Amino acid sequence: MSISETLRRQVIERCGNRCVDCDQAGALTMHHLHYDTVGKETIEDIEGLCWSCHQQRHRDLNGQYWRDPAELAAHWFTYHEEMARD
Repeated sequence: MSISETLRRQVIERCGNRCVDCDQAGALTMHHLHYDTVGKETIEDIEGLCWSCHQQRHRDLNGQYWRDPAELAAHWFTYHEEMARD
């Protein structure tokens, strides 16, 4: 999943070159918020994360790496929905 250099720079600028999860400054990876627009992403589709936080976004509650994008999306959708209720 290749993200254009222009979009990458826009995401980094938007988050101030800091991980949106832990606020660590430095090298960021690009994280897809969903897989609906792969190949034609916009800035709203991507977040900048440090490597550690990016890995955590792709792990289930047992620490296993998610390989199924639909399962991953379903988990995080319900997670954010629950967090919004609290």
